Amino acid sequence: MTSELLNLNSIEEAYERIKPYIHKTPVLTCSGIDKIVGDGKQIFFKCENFQKSGSFKARGALNSIFMAQKRDDIKNGRGVITKSFGNHGESVAWAAQQLGIPSIIVIPEATPKFILDKIKSYGAKLELSEWNTADWAGRCDKVQKETGYYMVDPHNDYDIMAGAVESYIQVPNLDAIIISIGGGGLGAAVAKYAKLTHPHVKVIPEATPKFILDKIKSYGAKLELSEWNTADWAGRCDKVQKETGYYMVDPHNDYDIMAGAASVGIEYLQQVPNLDAIIISIGGGGLGAAVAKYVKLTHPHVKVFCAEPEGKKIKESLVAGKRLWNGDKFIDTIADALKVPRLGDKCFDVIYENCEHTVFSLTTPEIVYAMKLIYERLKLVVEPSAALGLAAVLKYREELKDYKHIGLVLCGGNLDLKNLPF
Repeated sequence: MTSELLNLNSIEEAYERIKPYIHKTPVLTCSGIDKIVGDGKQIFFKCENFQKSGSFKARGALNSIFMAQKRDDIKNGRGVITKSFGNHGESVAWAAQQLGIPSIIVIPEATPKFILDKIKSYGAKLELSEWNTADWAGRCDKVQKETGYYMVDPHNDYDIMAGAVESYIQVPNLDAIIISIGGGGLGAAVAKYAKLTHPHVKVIPEATPKFILDKIKSYGAKLELSEWNTADWAGRCDKVQKETGYYMVDPHNDYDIMAGAASVGIEYLQQVPNLDAIIISIGGGGLGAAVAKYVKLTHPHVKVFCAEPEGKKIKESLVAGKRLWNGDKFIDTIADALKVPRLGDKCFDVIYENCEHTVFSLTTPEIVYAMKLIYERLKLVVEPSAALGLAAVLKYREELKDYKHIGLVLCGGNLDLKNLPF
């Protein structure tokens, strides 16, 4: 499936496919925050922290597994596997549980216990990796080959992306949307759907918070813990996939994942039809690519921007016209869901073609301040990755001076309340 196949039809079909299983999340406003932002702006908050599994990730995970079933990639008791920092793993475990499918999550060993416990609560099996992308991805690939499970990519998948469009339907008058990417919700959703229909495996860093692991396990998924680096994370996922034969559900770099994620945009424009700009926080890039593609196809006058944790080099990558490698170590940021060091290649192509090349970079103190403001004014507890949008609005006033209706996506609410940063 090429990027051209992430089109209006695939996005709208994905939304209809997953709609019976997900929440049409509300859009909130806050006059107090509008006053703080100033300049006559109105800020809209799409509450994906209320979504199944706790984040927007449920949308893409469901769509990816549905599409895998349609292609007969999941049959004869085959499960699903993915690599995740938490949210995507939770979503895959949740989705798998709903469908009666086994799942394996490859996750870094340093993942907080609450995250591991959440994943296990969905019935998933955990495969722990080192805290680097090489081991993380490698282990996921290994397990996928061993089990034959279907791989559900966290974000670099067009079916995952298509599920993010919903938010545009709810607020059709938005001027801008700021979406935090990589909070981990995709994992929870895919996991739950996979468990209900096909087995799945999830690879997630060992350092993932315990409450997230507990949620994933509650859906019946198996956890595979990795070290806190991309090499061990990916390596273990690959290893488990080979051992089990489970279907690999990629966290983001998958067109089915993207198609599902795009449903956020569909709902948002329905709910706030007068938006004039969208700001998307970027992890792997699945949600950003998905919403940007949908907006470009249906509301080309709306500008889509990217927000990143400082050090991710998305701006430099867009200028260079190619993904710049940050090494195997995860990005040093409080926004755990955005730690992956670079965008998926499929995600990058879609973002490069459909997003503005102005990128908003945020530091940890700026993210924490926005997170605290959301808690104090909206009375909502969101994870750090969900606060990048508001942080960008507060910091980049000059760049956003021409936009009066800005939509933000509170992409997830999976947070350990014992370790609030404010």
